[in-house]
Amino acid sequence: MVTTVLVGGIYLKAVLAMAETLAAQISDARVPMATLETRYRPMLELVRQLIGVAPNCDELLEIWPTGFRTYNLIVPNSLNLPVSLWGRNVPKDLVGLGMYVSSRAAGCPYCTAHTCSFAMRRGTSVEAMTGNRSPVEVAVTEYAEAVAQVPAYVTADHVAALRRHLDEGQVEAVVMGTVMMGFLNKFMDVVGVELEDEALLDVGSVLGPTGWSPGKHVEAGYELPTDSHRPKVDSAATYLQVIRQAPGAIRMERRWVKGVPNRSAESAQFLATHAGHAFPLVGKLPSRRLIRAITTVLRDNLDPKSTSVGLPTKALAGLVFATVVGNEYLVEENTQLVRRYLAATENVGTEGIHQALEVAQELGESPFPQDEAGLAEMVANLSDRLHGVGINASALIFSRAAAPSPAEVSPAVLARVTPKLAPAQAIEVAVWLSVQQYLHRFERFVAVA
Repeated sequence: MVTTVLVGGIYLKAVLAMAETLAAQISDARVPMATLETRYRPMLELVRQLIGVAPNCDELLEIWPTGFRTYNLIVPNSLNLPVSLWGRNVPKDLVGLGMYVSSRAAGCPYCTAHTCSFAMRRGTSVEAMTGNRSPVEVAVTEYAEAVAQVPAYVTADHVAALRRHLDEGQVEAVVMGTVMMGFLNKFMDVVGVELEDEALLDVGSVLGPTGWSPGKHVEAGYELPTDSHRPKVDSAATYLQVIRQAPGAIRMERRWVKGVPNRSAESAQFLATHAGHAFPLVGKLPSRRLIRAITTVLRDNLDPKSTSVGLPTKALAGLVFATVVGNEYLVEENTQLVRRYLAATENVGTEGIHQALEVAQELGESPFPQDEAGLAEMVANLSDRLHGVGINASALIFSRAAAPSPAEVSPAVLARVTPKLAPAQAIEVAVWLSVQQYLHRFERFVAVA
């Protein structure tokens, strides 16, 4: 059935049946925006100033509240918001360009649209967005494309090219923008979050000529707008609105991070105590503010009281992801987490731990079937081999499908795994894999920088 919808004075044609996505399947579990407004209004208003809309992902992340908190710690702290909006030495246009390019390289049409809007609001030119770039813009583009691929192929030459044009603080701003998008690219792509009509209108006429398509993130049969609408570049009015909302958002964040250290050594000790692993990579983050935020994220995501899927399953999901993307550092970290969590599980001995690790490695290294028969055989095999270990085999299948970029979470995969995953469990796994992708992109930079 085709309908015509009037949005912002422009008619869009759409078919009412959306592509099958996780977002569509768990829609009934969404937390209404009205509820979010009562809980998080200052943060929602800040996001509206940055990209012009309250994103649909908010209602999905709050299904597992730690997910919404994770998102709202990672994004502003990685971008050093709101300070970076008016910082004299912050290349906002280049940060936005890197965010956009990395989203496109990762195959996330949802984030591509939002980062296009974000970048243009920060002053990135249409020419830079569409391919006519200066030498420094080329350096940013090549780095962003390299770090967003799976596997990532970022090299010391990519970083050296950035340093030829930018000072160290500016390089870090660009890099952390692409790192932050690792989290968002993974979550939005895996879940299939619906793209807002306002976002489509904001950037559709810019992105359309480049060959961009919103894909599964919109209803079938859409038509891109062809008017010359452009997002407005930041002005004094923008900054005034940010200043009005920032105190409320800062107070909320301070409650979340209270008692969490912001120095490398203390962070490692804190995480070893509260999460079971020191995560030394966190100590290499470029600011104390960011160290505290990511330390909080890891503590909260590995809190046995808040997990809905179970920490052993979660650690194995992370190991599957790390194996798929070929990050040996994350493979080792997740292996240590699996050993720790399974060793603390009743009736799971050394043999059970070895079996679980072997299953995760094989799953990450094997071709992934998309047909019903192949998926059914894989689920049966995993369930049999993990019997008695207390691992959710469906969560591991979901993780394997979610790990590549773009993700391979097809309707066939969803039909196989979502009956065995509650909405909160699916969101929790998607958030954890998104955290893993954040760490993966940062580790790739650290490894060559």
